[in-house]
Order: sequence, then structure tokens, then C-alpha cells
Amino acid sequence: MCTLWLTFVKPQRTKGCIASSRICFSFLYLIYVVIIFETTETLCFNQRKVPADKVSKFELQTNFSITLKTGTMETQSNIVNFDGQNIYVGIDVHKKNWSICLRNDEFELKKFSQAPQPDLLVQHLKRNYPGAKYKCVYEAGFCGFWIEQQLKAQGVDCIVVNAADVPTSDKEKKHKSDKVDCRKLSRELSSGNLKGIYVPDQAQLDDRKLVRTRDRFVVDQTRLKNRIKSLLDFYGIKIPEAFAQSSAWSKKFINWLEKLDFENGTAKMSLMLLLEEYNMIRKLVVGATKAIKILAATPAYQQRTELLRSIPGIGLTNSMVILTELGDIKRFKDMDHLCSYAGFVPNVYASGDTERTGQMTRRGNHHLCDAIIESSWMIIRMDPVMLSCYTRYCKRMDSNKAIIKIARKLLSRIRYVLVTNKRYELSTTETKKSAEFFKASAARIDTKKPKQQASASAIPAG
Repeated sequence: MCTLWLTFVKPQRTKGCIASSRICFSFLYLIYVVIIFETTETLCFNQRKVPADKVSKFELQTNFSITLKTGTMETQSNIVNFDGQNIYVGIDVHKKNWSICLRNDEFELKKFSQAPQPDLLVQHLKRNYPGAKYKCVYEAGFCGFWIEQQLKAQGVDCIVVNAADVPTSDKEKKHKSDKVDCRKLSRELSSGNLKGIYVPDQAQLDDRKLVRTRDRFVVDQTRLKNRIKSLLDFYGIKIPEAFAQSSAWSKKFINWLEKLDFENGTAKMSLMLLLEEYNMIRKLVVGATKAIKILAATPAYQQRTELLRSIPGIGLTNSMVILTELGDIKRFKDMDHLCSYAGFVPNVYASGDTERTGQMTRRGNHHLCDAIIESSWMIIRMDPVMLSCYTRYCKRMDSNKAIIKIARKLLSRIRYVLVTNKRYELSTTETKKSAEFFKASAARIDTKKPKQQASASAIPAG
């Protein structure tokens, strides 16, 4: 109206023109009032009339609202709602940042990077896609399961997948990047092609970490032993027969090493530094072993540990390895499922008339696999039935392959003991022939047993 006034009134200077302009202005103002009255009286939208006396706020389908108030119109803030929709989140996890791809059931929405904080991701999802159902996925790796736990604590569904189980095209393999990985995860999650792995509870994770820490100390201790032996071989020093026959290093042997003389003092210093490190690692192994013994005596493990130790060849340490790695034994639906988890299944290639059975798959839990194979070498010395089977297998295959078949039998007995809560009993149905050649066969095992017992790499076909 100010524009009309400036246009028609201000440029005119005569009284007649001023009067005519005022009449024009009054007429235009009357038209404006009539239009406002008609608008407030009836609202037409999508060929549907809504009386103004019944509706003061008419919400449009485009998620914004118009408020009619004394002839004025105000546009409120956007109201976005994603009720009933799914937002799939693929997360490529790294230590410094995360690459994230978002998509819905139809197409990809956006890709971005952020700091490695689940809170930031949840805030972004709720701010941009309120009301939707969020589903996240990331690959198992160095970061463990704390991301999954924090996301679920904030109401976001999250699964952890094995990286080898994510369907990948040849192009994605040859052009690998963080953006490609997160896009692949979100795409396959929306298609329903991903299945999450088993995530233990926090108590089991903590107990498992203690047992694995001891295993790591044992590996470090073995490495230091080999370094010391290598130093002795470098200087042509032979270990006396009294000490060479035993793999365990006694206190007498350590004292013998400390008293060795070298022509140069620096060589002596090298040996003493290695011995100092060995003694430190040995103390750590002893401390971790004591902590595991205390853990085994707790109510959560005491009964099951006693059941496993009733099986010949399984000691306290290996029983705790088995229990912490397996968790709930009833989550395995059958024996084949359990053998697959432990890694006691072969690689198989079958196409047409060609069928090949290869070595053990690498998909299994190697901590559990090593503990069972180590116990298998012991049970054939204590159980006549197992010894009879091992001897029979060795007649048609290598000893490394034979011990894998014994390990499968031992795993079956472990499952039976834990499921039924019954102690293991040595079978008395075996013929007297097993007992007769027990001692003779046990003596021959040492010649067939490989140096690295826990690394048998093949499974016999059949």
C-alpha cells in the first residue's frame, strides 16, 4: 500500500489530483479488505474447503503449516518426521575417524566422515532423521565391541560382521577405499545380506582378555628362550645334556647361563640383558597364571572347570581357555556348528566332477583350536580308547592329520560334558588289546609328534 501511495499521491501537487488519488487509494484499500475477509472465511486446499471458524492452523502435506491470524500469514519451522522408515548406516571404523554412509530402503542418502564417537553419530541421525529406525553395521577388528555396546545403549540397532562375509564385487576389491567400504556395508545391510557375529557380554570379554594376555606372555617367553639359544649357538656354546633334555628352564639352568664367560664383556652384557627380560616375562606368566586360578575358583567357572578337568589331558589353563572362548555352549545348535567355530573343518572345492578337500579353514577361533589340539596330544597318553583311535588313524594318514581327528572327538566330549553337566568317565568297553599296547604306543608317539604341536594344518578327507 505504501508503494501505491508513493506512486499515485506523492508525484501529484494539485488539489484536484490529491483528491482523486485519495479516492483511488480508498478504493484499493477496500478491495484489499474484501480479499482478506474472503480468505479468512474459507480456505481451499486440494479441492477441499476447510471453514476458517473451525480451523485456525491447517497443516500442509509438505510438512509446513500456515497460521491465519488477523489477515497475516506466518510460516513456522519445518516439521520433519520419518516414522516407519529405516535408515541404514555403514561405518568404516578407523582409529582417527569414521567413514559413514547413510541410505534408506530405496537409495543412498549421504556420505561423510566424523570423529570416532558414537554420540556424534546418534546426534546426527536424530537431528536429520527424527523418528526413523536406525540400523548400523561395522566390521569386527581392533576396536572390539564397545561401539556396538554404546550404540545399543542409546537405542540404535547395531551388528558386527566378519569382514570376509561382506559381499564384494571385483571392482570394489581393486578400487578399495573408506568411502567404498562404508557404502558397501550400508548397501548390503539394507539388502539383508549381512549376519552379525556373536557378541559376548562384558564379563566374558574381560575374562577372555585375561586368559589371552597370559597366552601372549607365554609366546613372548618362548621367543626370548629362542633368542638366548641363538646367542649361544652364535658363540659356539653347547648346552649340557642335563639341561638339553628338558624344555623347561630350571633355576639351575638359569644360574649356569649367568656364570658363562665370554672373551668380550659386551657379549656377556647381551646375554645378561636377555636373561633379565626373560626373568621379567617369567614373573608375568606366573602372575597371570595365579590370576586365572583365582578366576577359575569363582562361582561362574568353578563347576564347569571341574567338569572339563575330568577329561584326561585338559588342565586348569586349557579349561579356562575353552570356557572363555566358547561362552554359552548351548548357542551351538549342533556338533558341526561347534566344529566350524573351532576351525576343525576343511576347505572344500567342488565343481562338477571335481572335488578337492584342502587344509583346515582359517575362519575358526585359533585360541580354542590350539588349546584343544594341545589337550589332544595329552589325552592319547591317558585314554586307551583315544590311543587306539590315534594308532588306527596313523596307519593311513600323517600324525598331524590323525591328531585333528582326535581333536574333533575331544571337542565332542567337551560338548557332552558341558551340556549334560556330567563328569567324563573313561570307557571300559574297549578290548584288552588297547590296554596291552598302551605303553608301547605311548612311547612311539614322541617320535611322531611334531615340534609345534598346536599348529596342525590339515584335516584328512573323510
